[in-house]
Amino acid sequence: MKADTINRRIKGFTLLELVIVIAVLGILIPITTSLLLNTYNYYSEILNINNLSQSADNALRSVTNDIRSMEQINDADDGYLYFSLNSGGERYYRFDSNSETFQVCKSDCVENGNPVSENFGVLAKNVNVDQSSIKFYPALVTNDNHLDPVDFSFPLTPSEHVEPVIFIKIEFQLDWEDYDLPFLTIARPGISS
Repeated sequence: MKADTINRRIKGFTLLELVIVIAVLGILIPITTSLLLNTYNYYSEILNINNLSQSADNALRSVTNDIRSMEQINDADDGYLYFSLNSGGERYYRFDSNSETFQVCKSDCVENGNPVSENFGVLAKNVNVDQSSIKFYPALVTNDNHLDPVDFSFPLTPSEHVEPVIFIKIEFQLDWEDYDLPFLTIARPGISS
């Protein structure tokens, strides 16, 4: 009988051992779950910021390439730039405050003097339109043109611009949760001086 009792004790766990294992698991599982959730949330944040940055980069490349092929400015304001291309065609870039996007139109952009909204495509989302603008640089500060850098008031808004336009600056800010991501491009138009 004694051998049978000893074999039973060796085969099973005591109630105290089971309680200790459950208590340890009760501590480790929430900690591990919390670490996994934090890692996933951090990865999600980084992925979203990366996607926003890529869309902003694509938007800046598109507008920069089109400005370099510009023939003439048809219309412009702080929030939009409408121009003709050297190769024919037109481009219309704008900041849309309703959808908080930066948009482009490549054909049939204006009808009866008004933009045709259904022809616009979204280049970047989550745009803070209040922190976004289009500006013009009609002159360079050099030693021989007598522009005093202290009094240099450029860039000008589109309504103030004068020909020739030497550079066009487009800047916008993307907002996502607690992050403000500024982007800008300064491009030299293809307009002949």
